[in-house]
Amino acid sequence: MVNVGMIGAGNVGTALTKASTDAGHAVAISASSKDDAAKAAAEAAARITPDELVRLEQVLVALEETAAAHDLEAALRFNHEFHHLVYVAAKRALLLRLIESLWLRVGPQLSYVVRSDIYGGIAIKSDDHPHRQVLAALKAGNGRAASAAIAQDIRRAEKVIVAHLLEARVQEAAASRDETKKRGPGRPPLAAKAGRKPLGRWSAAAPDESPRSPPRRRSR
Repeated sequence: MVNVGMIGAGNVGTALTKASTDAGHAVAISASSKDDAAKAAAEAAARITPDELVRLEQVLVALEETAAAHDLEAALRFNHEFHHLVYVAAKRALLLRLIESLWLRVGPQLSYVVRSDIYGGIAIKSDDHPHRQVLAALKAGNGRAASAAIAQDIRRAEKVIVAHLLEARVQEAAASRDETKKRGPGRPPLAAKAGRKPLGRWSAAAPDESPRSPPRRRSR
């Protein structure tokens, strides 16, 4: 939870602004991915083969087991494979390429989502989890339900990513405030302490660098 009192309302406002900027790009990518993924899931419901369904369920079980064991690296790998198998089952090469390219761009932030499954949120093995709903819809050949479940999973990922970015920005603001308090009033910034001249100011420690007035002309 964000502690407003810890860093002050002004800093929270700044953190919110920065977090919104950071999250905006990821959410925009995620929104595009959600539309394409929903289409792919709907088509997969009509085209997935029995063998593909068996493999999809095996991967989902492996994802659930590795998440329960708190194996983040393996859970990330199985999470990617689960989604990939759904999109491959749609048998739409161009749509698959679009989804994969978007997935790669938002991929570094997906660890927050899998970590959320491991340590909180919807129980990873629950029938209420979107992954289980996707599998059930594909088994039933229900394209509308498969599409809705994939869209729900991606919306859930958006919320986790935005919440993480906000928390990170608030912690950054708190650290900056603490550094300012330690430095104290009138103390030079870190750049000046390291011997670098602050921009737009002259160093008092080097008289030969002080600004000099031009010599006055003697009146005749």
